[in-house]
Amino acid sequence: MKAYNINRFLKVCLDIAEWVDDKSDDDKNWFGDEMCNDIGLGCRALSGYLRSGVKSVMELQEKYHHANELRNFAESCQESMEEFLRDVFGDTEIYSINDKDKERIKEFVKGIMAEWDDRD
Repeated sequence: MKAYNINRFLKVCLDIAEWVDDKSDDDKNWFGDEMCNDIGLGCRALSGYLRSGVKSVMELQEKYHHANELRNFAESCQESMEEFLRDVFGDTEIYSINDKDKERIKEFVKGIMAEWDDRD
């Protein structure tokens, strides 16, 4: 589904809500009262539900785009980590490193970090 279609649909919903409110304010005998009654809503309720639905869709769109940003950031971090592992260890699969070697690496890294702290 294209964003244009969603945006156009939302605009139509808002236009209908505005039209219903304007008509119900201007003319108490318009057919909309009967239409609203047929669907079990008053005119104000109908326009309120339409506006609330539009707001909910917009919030979903915002959450969707935020989730995409987080996914892209996570993929970027994953690629950076894999590049680092490939550069340092020659492979991205480091599960083959045993516990003894892990401890040696940790101690080595602590030494490097201590040197960084001394420089600051």
